[in-house]
Amino acid sequence: INIQVDKEASGGTLPLTLDRVWTALPAAYKPIGIPIEYANERAREVGNTRFTTRSMLNKNRMSTYLRCGAGITGPIADTYRIRMNVRTVLRPVSRDSTAVETLVEAVASSVEGSSGNVQECTSVGTLEQAIYKRLMWEASVAK
Repeated sequence: INIQVDKEASGGTLPLTLDRVWTALPAAYKPIGIPIEYANERAREVGNTRFTTRSMLNKNRMSTYLRCGAGITGPIADTYRIRMNVRTVLRPVSRDSTAVETLVEAVASSVEGSSGNVQECTSVGTLEQAIYKRLMWEASVAK
């Protein structure tokens, strides 16, 4: 499956050095429940290109994070298998300031029947903001 749906990154700028934010980035993903599949230090990018879940993420319904349409039983994000590509990129803004951009792309597929029935999903921005807020906290307490 080629995931290419929601292409708008979300994040903000932290008043911290690039190195400090980079060091804290893996710790920001862990409590959210998304394991880091890759880390590219040169590009200052981490993420998971094939994270799969169903119904819940970090004790929240998937519809908290994604819009995939609705079915008879409610939001598709809460009942279908979700495959996500989540990645965060850091960019220096100045010597003491770092831009944080997280991109979430996702598709949903029914857990019943054919795997050919794939529904595109759009991020509502909640996951990106959760990563940003957690990163802000982790980077501020990092030594």
